[in-house]
Amino acid sequence: MTVQEQYLAELKQHLGMLTADEQAEVIDFYDEYLFDADLTTRAEIEKRLGSPRQLSRKILADYSIHQEETNSADANSSPRSKIKLTILILLAATSMLTIGGGIILFGGFITMVAVLFSFGITALAILAAIFVAGFVAIYMGMGLLFTNWAVGLFYLGAGLSCLAGFLIMTPLCIMAVRGIARGISNFTRYCYTKIKERRAVR
Repeated sequence: MTVQEQYLAELKQHLGMLTADEQAEVIDFYDEYLFDADLTTRAEIEKRLGSPRQLSRKILADYSIHQEETNSADANSSPRSKIKLTILILLAATSMLTIGGGIILFGGFITMVAVLFSFGITALAILAAIFVAGFVAIYMGMGLLFTNWAVGLFYLGAGLSCLAGFLIMTPLCIMAVRGIARGISNFTRYCYTKIKERRAVR
């Protein structure tokens, strides 16, 4: 097995997220690239392309970005898909940076994820509190209707208002979480694009 074949074999091992056809397309492309560039030693190949793991991260990130752009018409893509794309881009970006730059980028990502997680937990707690308060108020109101109808009606109204607020706030919170996830994904993609442009200039 030649040096080029060994490199491509290792590269293919890290492309498990792609389909067999996509893997074959990638391997064929880089096989021709290595031949045209006349890269014959491992050192020359890794100087140009990086290690197989580093190159695979870049390839997976590029494929994920392309797939996301293809499906951009779907406005209801889940935060999970956005976070998955962000992680792939982050891995690719950090592999192209120095240790210090990678730490800074990773730290920024962790901060943004912490904000998303905190917002989600806070929103969930508020919604749960409103939902429970609504049912408690309705239960108390029904019990008071026959003994103190005015107070009973007040509690029933308050309970129904809480449930209405719950129904209104739930989709708004979901939209907010999706918006934050989309913002994190877009910011990470922007950083990745800028890093690629700087490396291309060099």
